[in-house]
Amino acid sequence: MNKEKCEICLNDGRPVKFVTSRIKICQWCVSLFQEDPYNPAELESHFKEGLTDFCIKPPKKVNENVIREEARRDVRQQQSFLEALYAFFIDSRGREKKIKQEYINKLRYANAEYHNQLRKYAATYEQELTDKYRGLMCGEYMPRVLVNIPGGMAYADFFGSTDKKNLKRLRAFKLGLTSLNAREERLDREEMSALRTRVALEDGNCCSLCKKPANEVEMHLHHIIPLKAFGSNHFNNLVLLCYSCHNKQHPGFNVTRHKPVKRLRTGGEFIAVDTETTGFSPKKDRIIEIAAVRFKDGIEKDRFVSLVNPHIPLPAKITKLTGITGDMLTDAPSIEEIFPHFHQFIGEVPIVCHNAPFDMRFLESCANRMGISLDNEVIDTLPLSRKKLPHLRNHKLQTLVSYLRVDVEGKHRAYADSFATGRVYIQCLRTKNSK
Repeated sequence: MNKEKCEICLNDGRPVKFVTSRIKICQWCVSLFQEDPYNPAELESHFKEGLTDFCIKPPKKVNENVIREEARRDVRQQQSFLEALYAFFIDSRGREKKIKQEYINKLRYANAEYHNQLRKYAATYEQELTDKYRGLMCGEYMPRVLVNIPGGMAYADFFGSTDKKNLKRLRAFKLGLTSLNAREERLDREEMSALRTRVALEDGNCCSLCKKPANEVEMHLHHIIPLKAFGSNHFNNLVLLCYSCHNKQHPGFNVTRHKPVKRLRTGGEFIAVDTETTGFSPKKDRIIEIAAVRFKDGIEKDRFVSLVNPHIPLPAKITKLTGITGDMLTDAPSIEEIFPHFHQFIGEVPIVCHNAPFDMRFLESCANRMGISLDNEVIDTLPLSRKKLPHLRNHKLQTLVSYLRVDVEGKHRAYADSFATGRVYIQCLRTKNSK
C-alpha cells in the first residue's frame, strides 16, 4: 500500500490502497459505501445551507419608523426656538408637510442605498459560499463554533460525524466513483472490453495492487466501489487487478478465470555482477571498475557502480577495449575503500555472472586480502546459455545480447555488462531446453 493522501477522506495518515493515474482511495473509504442509498443533490444543498451561517450577512432592510423619526428630528433641528413654537401651536399643518417631504426624501435615499448594498451582497455572498464549499470539499476549510465543555468553552467542528461521512460520499460522487440513488447495471461485454483497454493504457497495463504486468498474470476489470453499493461504471471507478488480487476483493466466491496463465520465470531476486580489470591474473592485475545490479521479479531495483584506482599502470589495450583512461581512475577510490560497500550491497543474495570463474577469482582475492567472507551462491550464465542455446556459434555475452534482443547501451563497461548478464539470465530461464 502507498503512503499518499486519499481523495475521499483526505487523510494522509492512512495507507492508500487503490492508486491510479485518476484516483487515490484508501480501504476505509472503499468499505464506507454500503447498500444504503443517498441523494447527492440533497447532500450538497444541506452543506451549502449549513455554510450560509458562516458567510457575509445580508444588509438590513429599511425601517420606515426610524426614517420617520429621523425626518421629524431633522426638521426640528432646522427651526429656531420661535419657529418651532409657531409651527407647533399655529402652523402644525405646515410643519407636518415639511416632515412628510423630508421623510419621502430620506426614504427614497435609504431604499436606493439598500438596493445598492443588496446587489453587492448577492455577488459577494455567492462567491464566498462557492469558495467555502470548494474549501470544504477539498479539505481546506471546516467551519467551527464555540461549544460548552466542562471547565469552559472550546471550538468544535460545525459538521458532526454523520455529516463528515456524507461529505466523503459527496466527494466520491463528484469524482465519478458513485452514481445517483439508483444502482447502475453492469455494462455489456463490448463496453467493458473498451473500458478495460482504456484503463490498461492509462495505468501501464499492470495490476493496481501488486503491480504485476499483464504479460505475467491474468487481468480483471474491478469496480473500486461495488455496483451494489451504488458504485458507477465511470472510468475513475475502474482498476485492473490480477486474478489473485481480484479474488481478495470478493471474499466468499472466486472470480472466474478466463484462461490459464503461463507465468514467466524471473529468477526471483539476484544480483548480476561484472568487473573490468587490467588483465587476467588476480595476482598481478587489478580491478578498474565494478558493478552490481539487483534484480527482483525481472526488474532492476538497485545498482552499485564505481571506478577503482588500481595503483598500477593501465595497459593501452584495456583503454582501447573499455574506453577507461588513466585520468578517469586518478581520483577514483581504491578497492580497499570500495569492496566493503560492495559486499554490503550484495548481502547474501545469489550472484549471477557471465564466465563466473573470471570475476569470482578477482572478487575472492579482494575478499581474502581484507578478511571478508564471500559465501554467496554463484550462478554462471555461460554454461546455462550453452545448455539452453547450443546452436549458437559462440556464447560470448555480446552474442547472447544480440540473439536474445536484450536492450542495453554500451559494452565492455561494468554496469552495461552486469545489466546485460541479468537480462540474459532471465531470458535463458524462460527458454526451453533444446533437444
